[in-house]
Amino acid sequence: MDRRSALKRTGILMGSGIVLSTSGLLFQACMEKVEKKQFQTRILNQGQANAIVAISDILIADPQLPENVRLSIPLYMDAMLKDYVGSEQKKAFINGFNDFTTAFFRKHDKNFVESSKEEKLDFLKELENEFVQAETSTFYGFAKQWIFEGFFQSEYGITNYLEYNPVPETYLGCVNFDDVGKIAHSNDSFKL
Repeated sequence: MDRRSALKRTGILMGSGIVLSTSGLLFQACMEKVEKKQFQTRILNQGQANAIVAISDILIADPQLPENVRLSIPLYMDAMLKDYVGSEQKKAFINGFNDFTTAFFRKHDKNFVESSKEEKLDFLKELENEFVQAETSTFYGFAKQWIFEGFFQSEYGITNYLEYNPVPETYLGCVNFDDVGKIAHSNDSFKL
């Protein structure tokens, strides 16, 4: 491997580490706001925030999910839109959100949040199929990614869905998933 490509890969790894650790701290700030009952978004309106909560309830079908984690997800997405994406991506996301709500209303003649779980699930399955077949990014793709990012950066997501090891002893790069049963995760900045 030549020096130039090694430096490039190192830079990419360091950059992604900085972004991930920063987003973990960002989610922690979102959690603190929800716990203090300061549920205010800056980019998303309240209806969009409620729709994000409804989408996350379908995608993360966990009846034990704490309320503060549920409500932190739209705050996380709002902070990502405000501070971490460019104006064109932000505009595309908001336009995609508007298309999402319009398409759902045309199909069911009611709001996404007020509809039944089956109607929401069927609509999201259609969007999932479109997302899989699309060659470009979609609103649903961004929303799904940010919902899961926010969820797996919460203490609840880490400790209940990942194999959480607060003090890793050795690094095993290739572990059979059946031996562990969960994705391995160690103690880092995402622990809230």
